[in-house]
Amino acid sequence: MMRKKKMSLRPAITAYLGAVAAGRGDGQKLRSFLTVTDKALENETPAVIASYFELSRTLFERHALHYEKTFRLYVGDEDYAFDYVVPAQPFDLNETSSTASTDEQDNTEPAPQDVDQAIDTSFQVAPPLWMSPPPQPIAEGPIVRFTRATLTFVTSYDSVFLRNAKGVVSARSNLFIGEEGSFDWTSAGLGTDVVNCNLAAYNFNVKKPELKADLAKLSYAGKTPGVIPQAPEEITPGVVT
Repeated sequence: MMRKKKMSLRPAITAYLGAVAAGRGDGQKLRSFLTVTDKALENETPAVIASYFELSRTLFERHALHYEKTFRLYVGDEDYAFDYVVPAQPFDLNETSSTASTDEQDNTEPAPQDVDQAIDTSFQVAPPLWMSPPPQPIAEGPIVRFTRATLTFVTSYDSVFLRNAKGVVSARSNLFIGEEGSFDWTSAGLGTDVVNCNLAAYNFNVKKPELKADLAKLSYAGKTPGVIPQAPEEITPGVVT
């Protein structure tokens, strides 16, 4: 199948064989990797397949999502599995469908509402736009699904940690699409019991040493009245704002 796809020996097939060799120590993960490989070879482009092989080899060999001299993204305390998300079928605007409705439904009148029970919501104030982060990207095709991980961003200048992260890595986009994670300033001498920041929904390119979250909750003992919402939170090794 790789030959039919005209996959190159280097780096694609070399990365595949490297992933198989490095993954032999964990039979369950290796089996899931091979299962997803079959689906990727059947449905994906050579570029996406090569990206999936490289991601898998780096994860098996280095316990990392990206590994080069200038930037490394290590994964520790991890629990993950390989998976394949079947792309959603495109919606055809030309397709018409009718929903059956009975005469009883058409002729049903709404029940009278007690005025005293009516709730006036006009006084409610909508939250600011930044408290409603935009929808996250959709991960389709070959992915690595993390139920738990500590991500360590390492550059020549500094290193920072994103603990208790949860999310998926897409081989199509190289995005880590996260649901949870906590950041602290222990590298600056501040303990996790003093100041920490919990991220809600975020995504970032695993090949770049940066992370930006549209919504975060910050707690700073003696500085904030408990946990407060904060936006946006941008993390770059060496510079944290």
